[in-house]
Amino acid sequence: MEVQLYRYEPDWEAAHDDEGYPNNVRRLNLRKFKIISRTEKSWTIEDKYAKNKLGYHIVRKDARKKFAYPTKEEAMENFIARTMRHMGILKHKDYMLQGFMKTAEKMKIK
Repeated sequence: MEVQLYRYEPDWEAAHDDEGYPNNVRRLNLRKFKIISRTEKSWTIEDKYAKNKLGYHIVRKDARKKFAYPTKEEAMENFIARTMRHMGILKHKDYMLQGFMKTAEKMKIK
């Protein structure tokens, strides 16, 4: 059995149905990463989309926030936490932008 780590990521695409109405397709993808080496404190996983362009990530075993997790359950918990954090940031940005729009409307009237 091949040992791997897991990470859930959102995936969506804009599409239209037969009548031309928007029909956004949303999926939750489970990415599986092959462990290519391991040490006492970390795993090195294969990832062709890695930011370092070398094709791998190093995942520390003792990190509070890992890039990928040893179980699907932990990966789902991490996805939910990441998404909640992202939603909080977006809500704050929305609040700030609404304030800017009110200010702009007041300046437009004068």
